[in-house]
Amino acid sequence: MRDLGIPAERGWFSTRCDDNMVNWKLVQAGCSIGFGHIYTGLRDEMVEQVMPEVPIAALPVWLTAHQAMRQTPRIRRVRDMLADGIKAFVS
Repeated sequence: MRDLGIPAERGWFSTRCDDNMVNWKLVQAGCSIGFGHIYTGLRDEMVEQVMPEVPIAALPVWLTAHQAMRQTPRIRRVRDMLADGIKAFVS
């Protein structure tokens, strides 16, 4: 919000959660207005998009694997497939 010029403070928000799944469940339950992936929200009949005119800054996506597993063939194939799939939604 600060990137958009809105001087947001923690006290403005009644709910804060760092777990994406729990956060989404709170939004579905009507505990607050929140934000999540647009593709998830558009397919979820329990939520309604509000204020679509407000721009939301792009958030980074991290694709990680434990260093010891990165070169394991099956892990590498899945990681490469995910990376290729994510590219369709980036930029």
